[in-house]
Amino acid sequence: MNYKAQQLLKHLCSQYDLLSKKYQSEPFPVFAETFKSEYGHCLVRSMAGSQRFSIVSINFCPSARSQGVLTKFIEYIESHPYHYRGVEVAIIENAGLAARLKRLGWEYKSLFSKLFFSKKPTLVHDF
Repeated sequence: MNYKAQQLLKHLCSQYDLLSKKYQSEPFPVFAETFKSEYGHCLVRSMAGSQRFSIVSINFCPSARSQGVLTKFIEYIESHPYHYRGVEVAIIENAGLAARLKRLGWEYKSLFSKLFFSKKPTLVHDF
């Protein structure tokens, strides 16, 4: 992983920790935040009634792409679950990422999304 990717990952993890600690006392926190860095940004949210941390959108600078940043970020979330019971990656446009997550045991969020949005799936993984 190159320097920019390492810095981006470090930033995402620290922002995740700050956000999770902020809402740790709430059983079903509702938020939408953007973690911004000079090397990219990541939109995250938690919907009403959901206990999953949702990664909605990512945009990494070209030199930080294909470095494993998202994979490492998801691994960090799984190893530091706070009050979340799972993680969700929404509307995946990268077919390679979707295939890799499915091989790792991730599932479609719903039968509806599997049937109608299989080209841009939302995948979930519970801890």
